[in-house]
Amino acid sequence: MEFTICGSVAVSCWTIVEADSLQEAIEIAKDRQLAEANIDGSYPDDECWHFDTDGVPDKLRGEDD
Repeated sequence: MEFTICGSVAVSCWTIVEADSLQEAIEIAKDRQLAEANIDGSYPDDECWHFDTDGVPDKLRGEDD
């Protein structure tokens, strides 16, 4: 039998912002989209949020649960 198992993962993320102050940098970062993948550089570090793969799956369940 084949099962699709789903879970939740908490991860951290980062982006690079050029600004005159930390508050200005935070305001700029708020409007950025999450990068889906960064394999080919199509999501630049200074335009998107990137994930750090530091989470661990939990709350595991079957797809239909």
